[in-house]
Amino acid sequence: MKGTYKKFSGNLYVRNDAEARAIIRHHINTASDEMEARDNEDRYGADIVVEEYDPVELTTDFVKYIECEVKQHWGNTDEFPFPELNIPERKAKFADKGAEFWVLNKLMNRALVVQPDSLTSDRLEEVKNRYCPEGELFFKIPLDECQLVRMETLIQEDDA
Repeated sequence: MKGTYKKFSGNLYVRNDAEARAIIRHHINTASDEMEARDNEDRYGADIVVEEYDPVELTTDFVKYIECEVKQHWGNTDEFPFPELNIPERKAKFADKGAEFWVLNKLMNRALVVQPDSLTSDRLEEVKNRYCPEGELFFKIPLDECQLVRMETLIQEDDA
């Protein structure tokens, strides 16, 4: 099932994308000496590629993809302000490839992590919003299926 998609917003992309990817990469790369997160070279693929380095075998193996986005209505708190997390249906192509979804708050110091198997067709619901007033399909993810991750950020609360 495919719905109407919001138009690409260069403004939102410039405001959020590079910093969100940098913070997630930093979080993963500092959490483990064996894991390396880097930007995906495929500009149409998920945002980040995570690989695991084996220092004994001197090999690198693919681990997972990560797709990230920022929710501007989620402030500097662990509590997500809505009863469910909405993941746009247009991002299902990343779940089909096993990507995790990292949804960051506006300060980019917290994320809700969603596993790809949470994006099931029975959770699709049309939602009208400011970016797509005629409605866009979203996966409605229960918050108890999301893992909260706290991260370091360079953004000050006054800047957000």
